[in-house]
Amino acid sequence: MRINTKIFIDRLLYPSGENISLDQNGLLQTGYEFPKYTPLISLDKLLEHSGAIILAEGAMGKSTLLQQLKNKYPENEVYLFELGSYSSDLATFQQELNDFNNALKPNIRGNFIFDGLDEAPEFTSIILRFMKKDNFKNKFWISSRYIEALD
Repeated sequence: MRINTKIFIDRLLYPSGENISLDQNGLLQTGYEFPKYTPLISLDKLLEHSGAIILAEGAMGKSTLLQQLKNKYPENEVYLFELGSYSSDLATFQQELNDFNNALKPNIRGNFIFDGLDEAPEFTSIILRFMKKDNFKNKFWISSRYIEALD
């Protein structure tokens, strides 16, 4: 199956003019070989940002990246929320979110890491309301397999 490359060339990290097609599993492929495990941005450069939404298929390293981010910050400035572990327990999630936020010192920029939003889409509205209320005081890192989890 061939797809219209004009749609994807500018949005994916493929060299211009490459043919893109789907393989037998429905995954994008090109004739270009990408070096395996080549970072597109260094971890130190990523830390300069005020957060990010990390979207990728399963087993692509989202959780590993977020764990590496967590390890770069002092323990009292970062909290990793593994959203799939809350099993729809909104009360516990909201309590931990508020506890970490309240424990932050006024002059410290906290790092809220939400891993696996696609595993707990019911938390999306809580997270987005919290971020809006925060008004860019803290950093927010979110991972998901699907952009729809943010709807």
